[in-house]
Amino acid sequence: PVAEFSFDEEMLCQESTVIFTDITWNGEVTNRNWTFEGGDPATSGEEIVEVTFGNSGVFDVTLSVSNDYGNDEIAKEEVITVIDTYLGYQVPAVEGFEDEGFPENTSDITESWTLENDGAAHWQYTNTAAYTGDGCIWLKNNLNADDVVNSMISPNFNVRGYVLDTISFQLAFARKTESSGGHLVVYMSDDCGKSWKKRYDKSGSAL
Repeated sequence: PVAEFSFDEEMLCQESTVIFTDITWNGEVTNRNWTFEGGDPATSGEEIVEVTFGNSGVFDVTLSVSNDYGNDEIAKEEVITVIDTYLGYQVPAVEGFEDEGFPENTSDITESWTLENDGAAHWQYTNTAAYTGDGCIWLKNNLNADDVVNSMISPNFNVRGYVLDTISFQLAFARKTESSGGHLVVYMSDDCGKSWKKRYDKSGSAL
């Protein structure tokens, strides 16, 4: 057998659940063992398992499978992110992207960002331009093929006691050619990334 598994959530709030499914191929599984770091249950032998994560953090998941012909194991590191909604940015908040360690915040790890990278060019820190201060984040998107998506996910914003009226940001965009697309979309989530609501969407000359 060749071990593999899927899961329905990768970012969630504390005390939320994730459903893991064994999708091992190339042979029937006669024995399996899951290990869920930070999860309840911590281990299981079932094909489909619902796991609750009570504490915040970033957790690994491992699946071991076997039959009469052999065995295999797959370990996926840092695949589940559980957010403590009391941590992160305390509003009102301003992010100037002055930390050269971006996406990691070197002074407060709970204010670090998460990058989902694809293609040849990704979001990164630069001190060659800034609206204020010395730094910003940029993406040299002309190096990427069409339909390549690069995402930045902010840390949690603790909005307890506030009505969140506005989120604003500064941007600059230049088209490589008249036909260059370029597409920037901003989403917000109020359930730790389980669902997202579109708040900004511009592309091409409109961007």
